[in-house]
Amino acid sequence: MMISQDLILESLRVIQDKEKIMEIFDELYYPSNDEKTTFGNKWCGPEKYPHGQEMLIAEYPKTSNDGQTVSIYCNAMPARFYILKVKSGFNSIAIPQKPFEVSTGSGREKLADSIAKAIAEGMLGFEPTSP
Repeated sequence: MMISQDLILESLRVIQDKEKIMEIFDELYYPSNDEKTTFGNKWCGPEKYPHGQEMLIAEYPKTSNDGQTVSIYCNAMPARFYILKVKSGFNSIAIPQKPFEVSTGSGREKLADSIAKAIAEGMLGFEPTSP
């Protein structure tokens, strides 16, 4: 059985197209300049995100007596989801503050940054409710 030259050439084009598509998807796992700018000097993320793994990307230390320290993680699939992990602590009148997590939808790095700043400043907190 002879394989035609056209079939061979078409197969090579498909392989090249697949490689190009893989390169495009691979680029989506590199942090963007906008992302690094949003987190500024808090940025501590990786050169490239691994697929589907939480990676620490920013740290917001407590900036007031009522604030709590916040660590921001990113999970890239390649869409990016942000998880804010808030550490336990005490507020300005020595009431214990429990740890908690807050998650964002895809591509909401500015929202994650704003929430983290507000929690670190003591301007935003969450308390359990009674049933």
